[in-house]
Amino acid sequence: MKNGRIAIPSMAPGGLDAKRSGHFGHCDYFTLVDVEDGQIKDVTTIPNQDHVQGGCMVPVNLLAQHGVDALVVAGMGMRPLMGFQ
Repeated sequence: MKNGRIAIPSMAPGGLDAKRSGHFGHCDYFTLVDVEDGQIKDVTTIPNQDHVQGGCMVPVNLLAQHGVDALVVAGMGMRPLMGFQ
C-alpha cells in the first residue's frame, strides 16, 4: 500500500510492538498505521468497543469512522468481511 490507513487487531496495549490479536471482533485495541508514499508516517491505537453476540458490525463501523482502508487479520467472520467490502 502506497497511501492509506491500515488497521491491525492488537492485544493490549496496542501499537507496533503489540501482538496481533487472533480474533478480529474481540481484540483489545486496533493499531492504526498511516502510510504515505510507502512509508509509515503515524501509528495510533483505538480501543475496540464492546459488542454483544451478533454485534459483529460494531468494530467494522468503528474502523470505518476512523478511515481505515485495509486490514491485517488472520481471519474474520463473513458478516464483518462483507461489511468491509
